[in-house]
Amino acid sequence: MKSKRLHIGQEIQSQLEKQDHTVTWLANQLSIQRPNCYRILRSANINTDRLVIISNVLKYDFFAEYSKRLNF
Repeated sequence: MKSKRLHIGQEIQSQLEKQDHTVTWLANQLSIQRPNCYRILRSANINTDRLVIISNVLKYDFFAEYSKRLNF
């Protein structure tokens, strides 16, 4: 059984919207420029260290989204 692939950028964008935060807010929290933040949101993949930071900033476990797709 194959699960639909996770697009982590879309998941992050979804959480931003649910929490009423802007891309500018996230960029400021991550100490990066806004264009780099948009690159993250467009990306289907992300460095795990960066995902830990984003998870902490948004207080959301993005790793759980990956775990939901495991098929043991």
